[in-house]
Amino acid sequence: MGKRLGKKGMTILELLVTMAVLSLVGAMVLSLVSAGRRSSTRIQTDIADDTEARTALSLITVAMRQHDATGAIELVNTGARTERLKLRSNPFATNSEVKERGKVILFREEDDGMCAIYAVDRSEEGQSVSDPEDVMPLSALSPIAVVKSVQITEDIIENSLVYNIVISYGADGREKTLEQSVTLRSAFPST
Repeated sequence: MGKRLGKKGMTILELLVTMAVLSLVGAMVLSLVSAGRRSSTRIQTDIADDTEARTALSLITVAMRQHDATGAIELVNTGARTERLKLRSNPFATNSEVKERGKVILFREEDDGMCAIYAVDRSEEGQSVSDPEDVMPLSALSPIAVVKSVQITEDIIENSLVYNIVISYGADGREKTLEQSVTLRSAFPST
């Protein structure tokens, strides 16, 4: 091939090679951006799930510690799931109506299989922590947290009542659990 004197520009072959190289570089950049977006979305979802689970665990443990008196906490389990937690404000009251006032933490399975957690104040006159769910205004409330499941069990260890809380949360295939034990300071009455 001879010299190209005075001719400027590129040959068609050079142009095609340049376009192919730029296309490859562009595809690699787009795949990196796409992977970054997916990763960012997954991390944001994980953070939101962690926050929901920690909010639920905090609500339950703080409520139990606030109602640390013999007979103040009643756990209602149905089968393998926790249905409600009754927290009496004054378990030593002589008036039975006053004795039944307090807070109820409800664990309701939603249509999508998730567990919505509601805190319902039942401390007004004429209300009771033992009222059926249809008396409680859940439709007017937003859930405090939504997780996969909540299981609370109770045990007596060294004359103390211990509640074990297990919260499952996270997306399918990436499920996580939070666990906490709450030991009540008030002694369990010996029989």
